[in-house]
Amino acid sequence: MWDKILIIRLDRIGDLVLSTPFIASVKKSFPYSHITLLVNNYSKDVLLNNPSVDNILVKKPSLIETIKMVRQFNFSLAIPLSPHTESYLLSWLSKAPERIGYYNKPQILTSLLARVVLTRYINYDYVPSWLDKNPCTVLHQVEQILALLPLIEAREKVEELQFFLMPEELEEAKLKLNSLGLSVPLGVQLSPYWFQEDKFSQEDFARLVNSLREVYPEVLLIYSKREEKYLNRVFPLLTSDVKLIGNLNIREWAGIIGKLKLLVTMDTGATHIAAALKKPLVCIFRSKHYVLCSQMWAPWKTSFISIKKPVILSEKEKNTFIEEVIAGVLQLQATCFL
Repeated sequence: MWDKILIIRLDRIGDLVLSTPFIASVKKSFPYSHITLLVNNYSKDVLLNNPSVDNILVKKPSLIETIKMVRQFNFSLAIPLSPHTESYLLSWLSKAPERIGYYNKPQILTSLLARVVLTRYINYDYVPSWLDKNPCTVLHQVEQILALLPLIEAREKVEELQFFLMPEELEEAKLKLNSLGLSVPLGVQLSPYWFQEDKFSQEDFARLVNSLREVYPEVLLIYSKREEKYLNRVFPLLTSDVKLIGNLNIREWAGIIGKLKLLVTMDTGATHIAAALKKPLVCIFRSKHYVLCSQMWAPWKTSFISIKKPVILSEKEKNTFIEEVIAGVLQLQATCFL
């Protein structure tokens, strides 16, 4: 039905992971179609070894260069899965005759553009601030994207996240952990989100990590280059038996996550890589727009504990939050590893 399909996903790593059930569903429905993904350079390696993807295009520095690249393929269908202006424009400028997508109605200008350039679409009506005051059920992002399948007459549905690690990648991760004296550690993902909106400091985070070490024999702190400025303050405060690993590429990062017993993380790309690899996790969401975020971006089809990080202003609130995270870890240990 569709000989060449362009799927556009130009936002975060986690959102690309959450798009993989849709990609697999499209390929299963149209096995003879050629499926191309247009993604950012920093996220492209999420798709390595994915049998549902025939080609990967990386967005160029300029819009004009990207348009020229995309138009070479004469796509019959374009699907912007990033509900943003850039993705809608690229789907239209690709010259694909059919353009399918979804948008969030309260984003007035973006939704107007979507209605102009998309030939078929679904709209959602999620207002984060309204949901904060009027909690109700929100569709997970995976479900929002899978709802597009009937619009392209796709009859197969795959609901599992897809992240394909090769045996040698897992073996390399195992060797890295062994070199640190670890076998199957509890992982903690360092992120700027730990320290936003309140008075939860790097010192408090170090206290959390040290407290986790008291209840679990092996703890690994994972960081990327952008977190080094936080690490410089956290590291001196950690007990000597907490190990560190960082500055990994996406595949190495995923390999390490694949070898963890469980993961403690703020809501980041690590959440969705861990879910794709079926790793239990304690996932912490910031209090701002908690109702929306804790449902739309919850860990998908894996065991998890969801914790709301309050706006922490007092020492008592810090202690309560740390106790909640530890309780979440203990609960996962009790239910997932009997």
